Amino acid sequence: MKSIVKIGILVLILLAGCDGGYTKKQYINEFQTFIVKTEKEYLQYEPERFIESSLTFKRYAEKDFNRFKVELTEKELVTIDRLKGQYYSFAAKYAATQIKNKTNSFYRQLDVLIDELKK
Repeated sequence: MKSIVKIGILVLILLAGCDGGYTKKQYINEFQTFIVKTEKEYLQYEPERFIESSLTFKRYAEKDFNRFKVELTEKELVTIDRLKGQYYSFAAKYAATQIKNKTNSFYRQLDVLIDELKK
């Protein structure tokens, strides 16, 4: 019985120490790839897709950043800050586009309403 407990503890220690090999370099490269892809596509996103994108960004900007922040050089920190800034600009432009589209839709509906009231 003791050997089973020891094996279980050893397995837990090994699993806890295994991070799947996700490195600082992979983190930065994946974050950059995510930003490049988002820049190309974000204006065509449906709201649900933009929410998914925001959750992915949050993982890179917070969870993964906190995991690697003590290892990051000053240059890498600047790179991460720039990536975050780019994403924030995409989010602002996306929101503005959504507002514009809804406003245009409202005005089209209002035009039809006015035309119908004139009849």
